[in-house]
Amino acid sequence: MLCSGCLRCMVFLLGCMRVRCAWGTVYLSEGSEFGSQLQKRHLCSLRRILGLKNSTTNWVVLRECGQESLRIFWFRASIRLFNSMLDPNSETQRRVLKAGLHLASFDSSCWSAQISNAFHGMQNSAMFKQKMLRATHVPMQEFICDLRFRHLKVWREADFHVLAQ
Repeated sequence: MLCSGCLRCMVFLLGCMRVRCAWGTVYLSEGSEFGSQLQKRHLCSLRRILGLKNSTTNWVVLRECGQESLRIFWFRASIRLFNSMLDPNSETQRRVLKAGLHLASFDSSCWSAQISNAFHGMQNSAMFKQKMLRATHVPMQEFICDLRFRHLKVWREADFHVLAQ
């Protein structure tokens, strides 16, 4: 029989694995917005609703519907979960989190490395990475503003190319 501390640790570890599987930290980095099967199905249903061809660009479909890529929601939820895990009730949970953060320097496929790499392209990416790897709170307001700014980069670049022509 397992003690309550071990059970909590197992639940925490299963939760971390669930985060990686459900949120797909692989899809958080810039340029991988449309790699997720869930995002592809979402876009397919939006195209059907709008009556568009499959060849219509993904960004145009999202913009026409006034929606953002699911990556933004996943990234925001990942950082919220990370911030909430910084104040655990259990010392074991705190150790597991710190071990996961330490693993980022050795294994690029772990959740902490993928989230850390996903900050690339943001204006304050160095600060966000540093705060995460030092196990301190990532400021949500600044993070969300920076995430939206990076997201809108696609449209700023498109406007620039149209004006250049």
